[in-house]
Amino acid sequence: MRRKRKALSAIILAAAVMMSSLQMPVSAADMGNVGAEASLEEARVTEKAGTEFTYLSDLNWVSASSGWKIIQKDKDVGGKDLNFSDGSSYEKGIGAHAASSVVYQLDGGYGRFTGLAGIDNDKVGAKNTAPCRFQIWGDDKLIWESQVMGAKADNYGPEPFDVILAGVQTLRLDTVLLEDANTSCWTNWADAKLYAQIEESLLLADLKAGGESIEGFDPLVFHYTKEVEAEDLDRIDQLVPQEVAAVGQEGAEVSVSQAGHVPGTAVVTVSNEAGSLEYFVDFKVKDVDFLDSLTPVKTDGNAIRIDTDFQGNPIKMLGTPYRKGIGMQADSAVTYHLDGKYVRFRTTYGLNDGLMEDSYARGVFQIKCDGVVRHRMAINLDDQGWHDVLTEINVEKVQTLELSLTREEDGGQPIYGSWGNAMAVRVNGLYDISQDLLIDVNGGEWHWQTPYFEETETCRIAKMRVHLSKKAIFINLRMHYYRFHLGYRYHEPWKRKPNPKQIAGWCSWEAFRREIDMEKVASIAAFMEEKLKAYGLTYIQVDDSYQKMPLPFRPQGNMEEGWMACEESKFPGGHASIVRTIRSHGFQPAIWTNANITNDTFPQYHPQNLIFHEGKPLKGEWIDYLYNCTPETLESQVRPIFQSFAREGYQYVKIDAIRHLLFDGLHEAVRLGIMSNEEASRKFRAYMEATREGLGEDIYYLASWGEMHEVIGVADACRISMDANPTWAGIRMQLFESARWFHTQRILFLNDPDHVCVRTRLD
Repeated sequence: MRRKRKALSAIILAAAVMMSSLQMPVSAADMGNVGAEASLEEARVTEKAGTEFTYLSDLNWVSASSGWKIIQKDKDVGGKDLNFSDGSSYEKGIGAHAASSVVYQLDGGYGRFTGLAGIDNDKVGAKNTAPCRFQIWGDDKLIWESQVMGAKADNYGPEPFDVILAGVQTLRLDTVLLEDANTSCWTNWADAKLYAQIEESLLLADLKAGGESIEGFDPLVFHYTKEVEAEDLDRIDQLVPQEVAAVGQEGAEVSVSQAGHVPGTAVVTVSNEAGSLEYFVDFKVKDVDFLDSLTPVKTDGNAIRIDTDFQGNPIKMLGTPYRKGIGMQADSAVTYHLDGKYVRFRTTYGLNDGLMEDSYARGVFQIKCDGVVRHRMAINLDDQGWHDVLTEINVEKVQTLELSLTREEDGGQPIYGSWGNAMAVRVNGLYDISQDLLIDVNGGEWHWQTPYFEETETCRIAKMRVHLSKKAIFINLRMHYYRFHLGYRYHEPWKRKPNPKQIAGWCSWEAFRREIDMEKVASIAAFMEEKLKAYGLTYIQVDDSYQKMPLPFRPQGNMEEGWMACEESKFPGGHASIVRTIRSHGFQPAIWTNANITNDTFPQYHPQNLIFHEGKPLKGEWIDYLYNCTPETLESQVRPIFQSFAREGYQYVKIDAIRHLLFDGLHEAVRLGIMSNEEASRKFRAYMEATREGLGEDIYYLASWGEMHEVIGVADACRISMDANPTWAGIRMQLFESARWFHTQRILFLNDPDHVCVRTRLD
C-alpha cells in the first residue's frame, strides 16, 4: 500500500486585485528529479514474495558532503568494501566520513527504511575514532539516532535501524561529530533499503488529541503537528499539551507515551505479530520556532550544545531553568538561516550557574543580523541580577542570524553561557499599509515565504507555501482593517501615510525650561555638532518661551502675528536668527507651538473665533480660550501660523496642548450641551487639517500629546505619553504607553514616547 503525498503548492495573494491563485513551484532541482523518478521503478528488486524494496545506493542523491574525501556508493570512503568489526561485509550501501550529510528526494514514495549503521572496520584497529552519532531525518524531523560510536565509547556498531518513512518527501542521512576532531571517523550506511509496503494491520483507525480526532488524520501519515497558542511568551514553559489517544485495528496493541510539555512529542506505538509501527504528534508553540530545532548553517570555534549547557547539564541561569536553548563555551558562534520568515527573535542569555569559577570573568554575548551587530552585552557572575538578560529584536526581512559568545579579555578560566528559550517568531498575517488590508491564514500546514508584501509592476503580492491535504485552510482578507475593524476612521493611507523616517534631535525644554535664549541655542548647536551630529542627530528644537506673551501679545492682531513675535530679550533676531544659527551647524531647525489663546482681551476683538457659553467666552483647563474651529476661524487664525513657520524655514514642527483643545475644551462644550460628540470630533479634525495645510506635505509634524484618532493622516508622529522625566515613574510611563499603542506604530503615526533624558554623573 503506497500513496504519494499530495504536492506542495504555493498560494499567491495578489492584494491589489483581491484575488488568489494556485501555482505549482518547480525548481531546477525538481526538474532534475524527473529523471531520477523515472529510474526508481527500474531500481526496485524483490527480496521475497510481496516485499518490494530499493537499495538506497541505486538512487541519485540531491546533495552529499563528507568530512574527508567524497561520499561513495557501495564502498567505504576509502574505496574498499563496506565492513564492520563484527566481521560482516555488505555489497550495497553508502560510505562517508563524519561529519557528513546525504540528501535524497523521495516524494512520499516509500513506507520503510532499513539497514545498519556503524564505523568501517578498516579504522577500528587504530582505536582513535572520533566520537559520532548517525542520524536519519525525514522532512527535517529526526526519526532515528544511533548510540554514540567511536573509541571513547568503545562502540563501533553496526547498529540496525528500521524506520517508517510513509509520506516523507526528503530523506537526510547525517553523521554528526561530538568533538572538534574527526579522526578516523569512516562511517557506513550498509544494506540500506527503501521499502514500498507497510503492513496494513498496524495502521491506526483513529488518532485523537484532547478527546477529538486530529483533523486531517490519514492512517498513512505518521507525523502530525498540533499548535498550542502562547498568550505570553514569558510563560511558555507553563504550556501543557493535550492528551493523545489512539484506536488500532482488531488484534493490535496500542500504547501512548504522552508529550509532557510544549514543545514535545507524543509517541503512539502500534504492535502485533507482524511487527510494530509508530505515530508521532508534535506539539509546537504556534508561530514560534526554537532555534535548537533549526539546522545551523555554520558554527565557529567550540561546538554548541542543544538544550543543555556546554557540559551537558540542564540550562540554568541565575537559578532559572530553561528546557530549551543553546549552550556555548567562549569563543563560539553559530549562524542560522531565517530567510525572511520571521518578525522577532527572543531569548534570555547569560552565564551558566555552577560552571564558572571566576565570577569576574566577563563573557560578551552578541547578536548579528545579516552581519550587522544588533545587540551586544558583556556580563559576569558578579553582575547580580544581570547575568540572565531577556532581549527581543526585530528580524523582519533578516536572512541570517548569528549568536556568539566571546571573552572580553584573553586567558583565564573557561566562560560558559547559554541562550535560553532562543526562539524565532513567525507571523500568521500580513498587513499592507498602502491599502489598509490585513491577510491572515489559519489551519492546515503552511508558512509565509516572506513576511512582507513584494512590489511588482502591476500589484503588490504576498506569497505563502501550503501543503494541500484534507485539512481546511482559511484565508481571511480584512479590507480597511484599521479603519473599520479597529475603528480608526481617519486612516486612509491611499491619501496620506506618515513619514517613516527616523527622527533624532535635541529639545530645549528639559534642559532649560523657559530659560532658553539665542545664546544657549547657538552654544547647544555647536556642542551637538561636535559630539552627536556624526551619530545621526538631525534636529535642534526650540521649545516653549521664545514667544512674546500673552498670546497674542497684541489682542487686536491675529494669532499668526502673536506666534511670529519672539521675546526680544531672548531672541532679538527673531525666527530668522534661530533658523540661520541652527542651519549653520548642519542641523535642521525645529520649533514648538501650541493651541492656546492666553490674552484675556482677545475675546473682545475676536468673538467670532471663539466658543461662548451663556454670554461668556468658554475656557478649558490647560487650554484657556477655545477656537470654535469654523472654516472662517481656521482660515484667519490657525492656518496662517503654520504657513509662517514653513516660510521661516522650519523643517519640524511640534504642536502642543491639542489634547486639551479636544478633551478639556471641545468636550467641555459637549458636556454643556453646546455641541454633539460628533461635531466636536469634526471640529478638531478640521483644526488638524488646517495646520497640515499650512505646513505643506514635506515638514515633519509631531502632535502632542496622547493618542488621538483625529490626528491620523495629518501628523507624522504623535506623542503618546505625558512629559517624561529622569525618574523611574517617568520611564515606566514611557514604556507602558509605548507597549499600549504599539499597534499604531508606523501605521497610523510614529509613536513618540517623548524624550530621553541625559545628564552628567551624579556625585
